[in-house]
Amino acid sequence: RDGHPQGQMGELLLFNFIQAFFQAVPLLRKQRITTSTGHERFGADAIHYKNEENKHVFILGESKCYKSDYKFNQAFKVSIESIGDTFKKLDSELNLYLYDDFIEDELRDIAVKYKDGTLNDVKFELVCLVIYNETKKISGEDEDEIKSEILEMIHERCKSIDDSVFNSLDHKLIPRLNYIIFPVWELDDLLSKFMKMVGS
Repeated sequence: RDGHPQGQMGELLLFNFIQAFFQAVPLLRKQRITTSTGHERFGADAIHYKNEENKHVFILGESKCYKSDYKFNQAFKVSIESIGDTFKKLDSELNLYLYDDFIEDELRDIAVKYKDGTLNDVKFELVCLVIYNETKKISGEDEDEIKSEILEMIHERCKSIDDSVFNSLDHKLIPRLNYIIFPVWELDDLLSKFMKMVGS
């Protein structure tokens, strides 16, 4: 969407991170929905699937990307609320697309069995991608020093998170939470370049 590149960039990164880190394929491709004028947008930013040790694993993903000022805590809090809401609404959202071409043909049977309640050994993983504008400067002179500094910055940001941000989430889901923390320097500039590339 014009003027909102952070949403598209966040979803693109999330889509690829889930495939790379969780070795899971997309069950429902959101791009097909967002380009269709006859369908509402799917609630989750990503929904992927894999079979792991004979378990059917569904991975729901949400991406939060904030422009301009450093807003890590806000992004973290909103991502918790969003992923909990996504989990609650998964069944009703899938109803919109189950028999359309938005579900991959190879995975349609899995989706139908899940909806029918006939899919055994189902497990969920929840993934939140938090992209934020980092304001601390990097002074490292080589790759190892730079990586170490970035890791320390992320640790410091996470220490500032209050436990109350988890109050909106069913505590049974907390062990299923996975976070990808993605600091970016000069995020506005990156988003501007991304928007020009997407529009070209």
